[in-house]
Amino acid sequence: MEGLSLIIILVPIMLPLVAALGVDPVHFCVIFVFNTTIGTSTPPFGVIMFAMVALARTTIAVFSHEAWPFITALILVFLTITVFPPLVTWLPNLPMGAAS
Repeated sequence: MEGLSLIIILVPIMLPLVAALGVDPVHFCVIFVFNTTIGTSTPPFGVIMFAMVALARTTIAVFSHEAWPFITALILVFLTITVFPPLVTWLPNLPMGAAS
C-alpha cells in the first residue's frame, strides 16, 4: 500500500490503542512514518522502489542489490529511535517545557 493511505487508515485506529498503553503519541507517529518509509522502499512491494526503478531505467534486481546498504541504515535508525524515545521527543518537548 502507498504510505499516505496507510497513515490515513491505520493511525486513527492505532493511536488510541497506543495512547492507552502509555506510549507518547509523537514517538508513535514518528516510528509509524519511519516504518512506512522503510516498507515503501523495500522489495517486493515497495511503491518508492517501483518509482526509482522506472526513473533509473533499471531492474528491480539491480535496485534491490544496490539499495541494501541504505535500507540497512534505515533499519538501524528505526531500531535506535524505537529503543530510545527521548531521541525523538526532546525537540517537541522543548517548547512545551516538559521534562523527558
